[in-house]
Amino acid sequence: SDFLPSPESMDPAGYRAGMGVDRDFSLPGGITLLVSAKFLVKKKPLNKLWIGWCLLSLSKQFYAKDPQRLKYDIVLIYYPDVTQDARAELNATIRDDPMLSKVTVRWIPFPGASDHLPYPELEKHYGRKPVYYTTCGAPKHTHWEHDYLMMTVFRVYLMFLTPPLRAYKYLWIFDADSIIESPACDVFETMSKGQFVHGYYMQRLD
Repeated sequence: SDFLPSPESMDPAGYRAGMGVDRDFSLPGGITLLVSAKFLVKKKPLNKLWIGWCLLSLSKQFYAKDPQRLKYDIVLIYYPDVTQDARAELNATIRDDPMLSKVTVRWIPFPGASDHLPYPELEKHYGRKPVYYTTCGAPKHTHWEHDYLMMTVFRVYLMFLTPPLRAYKYLWIFDADSIIESPACDVFETMSKGQFVHGYYMQRLD
């Protein structure tokens, strides 16, 4: 889309140095979650929130299995509808978890976000629920929420151009309502040892 930023506008120096893909790999790995206000219902404890289920499962099934894994950050990319108070409340709850409290949690604003949505000019141009044409599944023509489409745009494009994320050698992408129900291997170590570029977990159920 003409509304999305070019690599030059995201990080001019980085783009000139490496065509937008130069990365220093100073950090071994980060677990990324996109956060909107609907995942942060006020006054609910962490284990009652979608994102809470995800974080607690990471605590139990990933971080608790090996203290060496605490070096992997949790990176929360937040939409503009997530207030500073909401972020502080979630941070306080994370600190109450014995494993998550030892993990570096980083908050990064969704690139291009203003007003109440990422790229509100796209919503104005295409509508709140634009028609999304797909070749997989049914129906073929589906209306999707604007913020859901922006999530996809972030994961396939903007994520690789966002300067704070380009320090990570590997990024593990999570949905805020995903959970791990059994022990997870050290995916970052597995990827690094195999010198893999992309990998995925087979899910038991959706």
